[in-house]
Amino acid sequence: MKIQSLDAPSAGSVPTRQGDSGAPSSKRRIEVPRTLSLALIPALLLVTWLALFAIGYNMESQSKFFDVISKIVTVSATILGAIWSYYAFFRQRLKEPRLNVTHEINALDLPDGRRLLKVYAAITNLGQVRVELPVWHLRAEQILPLTQTPTKDLDKGAFADAYGHAHWNCLAEGNFSDDSFMMALEPGETDRASANIVIKSGVEVVQVYSHFKCTKDPNSREGWPSKTLVDLRKDQTKKGEPRE
Repeated sequence: MKIQSLDAPSAGSVPTRQGDSGAPSSKRRIEVPRTLSLALIPALLLVTWLALFAIGYNMESQSKFFDVISKIVTVSATILGAIWSYYAFFRQRLKEPRLNVTHEINALDLPDGRRLLKVYAAITNLGQVRVELPVWHLRAEQILPLTQTPTKDLDKGAFADAYGHAHWNCLAEGNFSDDSFMMALEPGETDRASANIVIKSGVEVVQVYSHFKCTKDPNSREGWPSKTLVDLRKDQTKKGEPRE
């Protein structure tokens, strides 16, 4: 059995851009004034201490002065930390759940000619918040041999696999929730779910579709999908498509 991955860019990849050859990088240009400002801080404190000493402040008065300065710096750092936390969780969407879903599928021959697909789904929590998954929607679609409705889709030349755009024949479908399926993932945790799909004889290529939802609302399509193409004509096994 050959399980092919649908090509998709890595969710964590970021395109890089090289600068013109010979031109100094922007990072190097900003490092000089930043380093210079850090070097000026002790010099500024020394000048302040000398000025206070010249004016006539004794050591006790200077100690109180610098104590006030220290408290101001501490309060300022707290405020800056709060601003950074707001930016990280609300502007950079770190509070949003992020999952990675992969399939591993094995096909077994049944005595009556049908095929049993053992579907193993691995779900990894890549985000920084706890995620609960109360529903797992699983569906198997017939790709080959073609049926009448997908043949009409082929006349378009190009069409998406999204809901309502492709009309593959549904071979089996199920919603797992409550006692049959319930998953809660802490940040960085990986868990696995397994299910079984029975495919009728004569089917050559199947597309297995998973959709893990964080809500039981039947009208909601929010969640994490994953599709894996299973070629029943082959005799090899590979992992399916990772999706985040």
